[in-house]
Amino acid sequence: MYQLNLARSLAAGSVFGQNAVKCSQMLVSEGKLEPESFNIAIGVAAKMRGQANLRAFHEHYLEKTSEFRANKVVRRFQEAIDSLSIGSLGNILVEARTTRIRPTTRSTGLDEGVRL
Repeated sequence: MYQLNLARSLAAGSVFGQNAVKCSQMLVSEGKLEPESFNIAIGVAAKMRGQANLRAFHEHYLEKTSEFRANKVVRRFQEAIDSLSIGSLGNILVEARTTRIRPTTRSTGLDEGVRL
């Protein structure tokens, strides 16, 4: 619990971070200490933020387009949020690896062709 209290101070500026810490604390208080529990806590926090953002998307699209279009966009986002299980979503976010970006190179002539 001490580590989660430290994490709470680190997450002070992030709603997602605060939700993740709260979910983690609830799972720890239930005695769930395995690593998969952390993935579940992250997944729950991500879905909570997704639901909150749906309302913002709806308001934005209502201002810009029709109610029909706004409802359609929100429904598509809702389907995307619901398509992943909490555990798999948390696993994707926790295990995310950064991709290495290659520097762009310029060709010096037409004879070089496209790099494969």
